[in-house]
Amino acid sequence: MFSLSVDPVTSTTVPASDVTAITWTPTFASTGAHTIAETGTTTALAAPGTSTVAVNLDGTKGGSNRFSAGNYQATVTLRCE
Repeated sequence: MFSLSVDPVTSTTVPASDVTAITWTPTFASTGAHTIAETGTTTALAAPGTSTVAVNLDGTKGGSNRFSAGNYQATVTLRCE
């Protein structure tokens, strides 16, 4: 048996003007041999097969904090083990 999971975000780059905290939440969904609705939890795969996996990353800020204009970048690791 295999499982598909996504690790917490460990590496990010944000504009220098964005100094307030961001909570990053990675999720994934799959279609094909394995249909998985969007989730952030480990999902068991009963049999091998070919699937297309979409990884999504949501960034949120608390209170009245806002995202600054500019480029945001993060590394997300998807695991099939």
